[in-house]
Amino acid sequence: REMQAGDVYQTYAETTDLFAATGYTSKVSVKEGVAKFVQWSREFYNK
Repeated sequence: REMQAGDVYQTYAETTDLFAATGYTSKVSVKEGVAKFVQWSREFYNK
């Protein structure tokens, strides 16, 4: 699929301060999260 107007090509977030302020901890590891994202992306863009 071609990107549409307003689509964001890449995003990054520094969440250290958020985690410190809220006490939040991730339930999904980065490795698992990336694997799930890749699976979703392949399904979404290969329609």
